[in-house]
Amino acid sequence: MPASYIERLIWKFVREQILEGFLIFLSKPVFPVTLAICMIIFLKWYFNQLFLEALIIAFMLIVIGIIGYKRAVNIIVGVILSIMIIIYFVSKILFKIPTFFVLEMRLFEVGMLTLLGWLIFNSSMLIIQLWEFFASTAGLYLFLGSDKKRIFLSPFPQILASISIPMMFLKAPNLSLIDICLILSPLLSTFIALYGITKDWGRIVRGGLSIYLIVVAYSLLGYIAQLGAVYATSFWVIISILSLLFSAQKYSRTKLDGNREYKITYFAYAVIGITLLAFVLFFSPNSEYSLSVIDWWRLSLVATTIAPIVSIVYIQKSGRLEYYIKRDSLSIFDLIKESIIAVGRISLEELKKVFLRKISEFFAGIKP
Repeated sequence: MPASYIERLIWKFVREQILEGFLIFLSKPVFPVTLAICMIIFLKWYFNQLFLEALIIAFMLIVIGIIGYKRAVNIIVGVILSIMIIIYFVSKILFKIPTFFVLEMRLFEVGMLTLLGWLIFNSSMLIIQLWEFFASTAGLYLFLGSDKKRIFLSPFPQILASISIPMMFLKAPNLSLIDICLILSPLLSTFIALYGITKDWGRIVRGGLSIYLIVVAYSLLGYIAQLGAVYATSFWVIISILSLLFSAQKYSRTKLDGNREYKITYFAYAVIGITLLAFVLFFSPNSEYSLSVIDWWRLSLVATTIAPIVSIVYIQKSGRLEYYIKRDSLSIFDLIKESIIAVGRISLEELKKVFLRKISEFFAGIKP
């Protein structure tokens, strides 16, 4: 059964902007490092240790990826890097090599800061994903019939997020001043971004922030109601997976000049490093590195507060803001043209059939 035109456009966006991120991990220059990291995760689980070493390797990959985020990587670099990682970890296990230079680190604090950075990254990438979707052909169809000042789904996200205010007053005796500040800060940050900074930036940017308010509401209600660990982690795991795939697809490959081929950049190693970091923090069996549910919710609220600022700075510095404003001004005829190109010849044939049928019905209805 064929999908509708809008469904095809949505799936095209999901396939090209998210799911193709899997291919980055399996590409020739990156696959050796992917394999080495999988081995590290297995060794960590099997020997019930290696938290510190895995953390160091994760930071090393992130630094390499950030420094060379625009440079193409080849398979030789991937093989050498993976061999070095594997040799070190095998030697560490067999000969019990101590880690002198970081032995005195406060790992819990490092883990907390790393997790906060991880949540900020995922929250920011979620906002950017929403903007990219609304800037796509399928996303722009959702704005048809609205004016340039319209906020998508308004006022539902605003009401949902604002519910936390009366809930906060109901639980006021059990909340400290820090708790109240943590509850108010995500609301202030997002509302200032939505109604202040981005007031004249068009429906794409404001629509993404409107949907993001739902995420803010989830974190606020979860913190106030003190929902359990399953509620605290499951939603963020989904966001983390989506943001990683989106990052891998969008920033780990660049198009070569003059053709349709792509080159894999060093940023792919940063994505792998972040993935390793997530496994280390989420699945460390040592209680010294475990986080309470309240700590998790507090970090989530801080991340959701900072993410709109990070995302806005990014689109201003990267030039994406001009792209979003330009896309927001496309006419219905431009969208129809893009739809026909995106869906392909099948769409064109379907439109021809509809047009010919309408013409034949029109002439059949004319009385002689």
